[in-house]
Amino acid sequence: MTLLAIFGCAPGTREALSSEESLVMEATIEQRTLRKDEYRQEFLADHVCVMLRDKSGHAVERRDLCVEINGMPLTLRAVPGHGRDHRPAYRLDERVTGRLAPDALLEFTLIWPDGSHFDAGSVRMPKALARSQLDLPTVAVRGEPIAISWEDLAEPAELVIYRDYEYTDMSGGVVREPGSSDDPYALRRTIGPGLWRRASGRLVLPQSFLADHEGRRVTAVTAMVSATHAGTVRDTLARGSSIHAVRTLQLRCELVDVEA
Repeated sequence: MTLLAIFGCAPGTREALSSEESLVMEATIEQRTLRKDEYRQEFLADHVCVMLRDKSGHAVERRDLCVEINGMPLTLRAVPGHGRDHRPAYRLDERVTGRLAPDALLEFTLIWPDGSHFDAGSVRMPKALARSQLDLPTVAVRGEPIAISWEDLAEPAELVIYRDYEYTDMSGGVVREPGSSDDPYALRRTIGPGLWRRASGRLVLPQSFLADHEGRRVTAVTAMVSATHAGTVRDTLARGSSIHAVRTLQLRCELVDVEA
């Protein structure tokens, strides 16, 4: 089945795609559990997004071109914008994301306007990764050791630890600077079972990592543990097509001073 039948797409994609090789599919499935503080123990966020574009990078936006995951239809939604900032994507209703069970095989299907089906690829969800398998204090006294531990991980995962800061600006005001997992100075480790690694372990954060730096004071640390699976896509889709499934746990620890 080719894409010759697809015409009249949204702005930027009005020209017909000449074949399946002209279509790029980028699919991301992320299940995230966050603990932000001692009062809000858990916040669940599921994100399922499939973007279709041509090889020039223009989004393909057709209400009569459908995407399904294991028979569950995704809804086409667009982020307002112009040109490359216009990013229509197919998303799964949050009420059914709970069906994406650990270790489940997810199969992606494109349904053309003429009703024919195209098996676009598949991915297996990461294995179970529960909040109870990680331990990081919600609050720690500044200057005392802080450790994160993990227990009985079923597969390898990436651990990233980054910092929030505060500092005083030139006017004397206090500026709070949130951290990011993209910080090049974040701590990064591969944890879980693997060569020379055990399923359980513990990491004590270096005091140098928690120390003040150039007038900036560390106010909190956030630990992210992510297991990622790369799926397979049909080789008839254009280069650049991908499917990824990610399970992430995120814990936050506030640093406080000892009261006199």
